[in-house]
Amino acid sequence: MNNDSIVDIDFLSDIHSKIYKLISLIDLFHVYRRYRFLNLLNKNDFLMFLKILLSESNDTNEISISVLIMDIIRIVQDMGQEELSNIFQQIEIDWKCRSFYIIYQLKSHQYLLQKLKQIDSVQQSLRKDHSLTDFIIISFLVRLILDKQEPNIQELIRKFRDPSTLTDEKASLVQRSLDIIIGQLKTQLFTDEQLALLRQILERHLMNRIYLLAFYPNGDIDQLRDQILHQQISQLSSNLSHNSKLLNIPTKYFTTSPWPSAQAELLLLSAYKTPRDKIQCIYRCCSHIMTLLGTTQNSIPSADDLLPVLIFVVIKSNARSILSTIEYVNTFYLNEMAGEQSYYWTQFCSAVEFIKTILNDPQ
Repeated sequence: MNNDSIVDIDFLSDIHSKIYKLISLIDLFHVYRRYRFLNLLNKNDFLMFLKILLSESNDTNEISISVLIMDIIRIVQDMGQEELSNIFQQIEIDWKCRSFYIIYQLKSHQYLLQKLKQIDSVQQSLRKDHSLTDFIIISFLVRLILDKQEPNIQELIRKFRDPSTLTDEKASLVQRSLDIIIGQLKTQLFTDEQLALLRQILERHLMNRIYLLAFYPNGDIDQLRDQILHQQISQLSSNLSHNSKLLNIPTKYFTTSPWPSAQAELLLLSAYKTPRDKIQCIYRCCSHIMTLLGTTQNSIPSADDLLPVLIFVVIKSNARSILSTIEYVNTFYLNEMAGEQSYYWTQFCSAVEFIKTILNDPQ
């Protein structure tokens, strides 16, 4: 075929439909933004653009698109510039004719997105209601179970009070008690999520009964140790600002200081009784810090960024009984931690150790 040849209607219709199909299969306008130097009305530039698309579709292994592009390239190579211009002109006319339909489609798409958002909101509400229902039913079941387990709980309390019971034994006693109670139930009737919730609620009730014995195994000695550290941190806090050289917080993060939401989370630490809940409290604190640091322009915070800010937050919040909290969690929950929980817990312990180093430095 050459520039003087007469292109029949079927051929024009074929190439016309293939180009339209290509437009429908790829985000043509998004791709073209990267290659604005090309004039797509020019045959050579259009062929170069098609070859670029072919290379990208081959890289992503999109066989159907690659085959279509190769066929269009084959046809366009045999066409003249005038014939190609006529096809583009026809496509432009069609596009204008369809503009009202395109607007209708866009509005319909927006309407569907709104409906999908509403459906998603309803689904989230249903999931919350389902979780709340599970919590209420299982909490009621736990109260019934614990009434029958009172003699065993009293025996557990007695062993915790016994000075000869070692720390590792205490952790094993708690886990064994939970396993025995759950083992007496028909667990096959529960889903995995319900079983996990059952264990958490049982753990809360059980740890609440032995909390002071487990949290302060050495009694007044532990409380006095925590009180001394609390007073020392209070004195340190009064003279510490976010730009202190002791902390070496990057200046780009000063705009997010003093990280009040993270401090608020740590202040709730003493309100929780189970090691699991205390870990969640610390997890939320660190998550707040990372989120706030991430709002800084052109910043992707790392562990090196988290630690100095976490030290500042621990000092300024000055939560009570930090040392006992660390020992409590390490005794009863350390082996249960994984992933981000374990990572944030390590960062928290490092922050406390750094603070102790500062306080022990005579300078």
